[in-house]
Amino acid sequence: MGPGAARPGATGDCRQWPPVAGADWARPERHTMGDPERSLMVVDMGLKDYREVWQFQTDSIREVATGSSDLMILVEHPPVITRGRGSHDANILRADVPVVEIERGGDVTWHGPGQLVAYPLLRLDGTERDLHRHLRNCEELTLRVLASFGVEGRRRDGLTGVWVGDEKLASIGIAVRQWVTFHGIALNVNNDPAEFARIRPCGLDPAVMTSLARLLGTPVPLALVGDKFGEHAPEVFGRRGHGGVYRSRVAMRPGATPPSEI
Repeated sequence: MGPGAARPGATGDCRQWPPVAGADWARPERHTMGDPERSLMVVDMGLKDYREVWQFQTDSIREVATGSSDLMILVEHPPVITRGRGSHDANILRADVPVVEIERGGDVTWHGPGQLVAYPLLRLDGTERDLHRHLRNCEELTLRVLASFGVEGRRRDGLTGVWVGDEKLASIGIAVRQWVTFHGIALNVNNDPAEFARIRPCGLDPAVMTSLARLLGTPVPLALVGDKFGEHAPEVFGRRGHGGVYRSRVAMRPGATPPSEI
């Protein structure tokens, strides 16, 4: 699939797809929080400029804060380096793609085609107002997605994100405004981990990065990965689901009536 191509829908159980002998399908331990009265719409926006999606997130915060529905965006970005609040100049080794300073936590990371990014915009109420707990839930969501493909991910003490062995597969950085979360999870699916040689991701050696395709030995349909995010996110975040992932090149506001096709 070329950059910008529309992603086809995907159905079926991923357990029948990965060409991995003897895969262990055990799911990570359940860890949930949330408000079951709120719904969660999951929208796949395809390939979109980073700044455009960042602006859409910040524009949506008030609607999430005052409405009855939360939103999770799935997206790919053209190549870009983002700098979080804790970033250091020394961790950018080669700035040959756009560099964007943002308000999320953490250091520097890279986004590009083949990487699937998930941005949960959730209104946190009551006992949900614990950002460390939200980070752990973002990790939990990623662990469940990986388990769907027979990959056993893990956490590492003191290092937010998701790892497989000693290799890092997903980076996580968040922000909150009006107790609405934004920014989120970047999962390396089909992108070449060598793209991280531009930076020291979160201050680490870029050689530590890997991808789902590298681990499985074959490319993975991004739509299938997105479907697994859509399947697991409502339970992990404690929300009512909308029944699937909506694929729309037009940005959909939280609480909007989704298109009839999923």
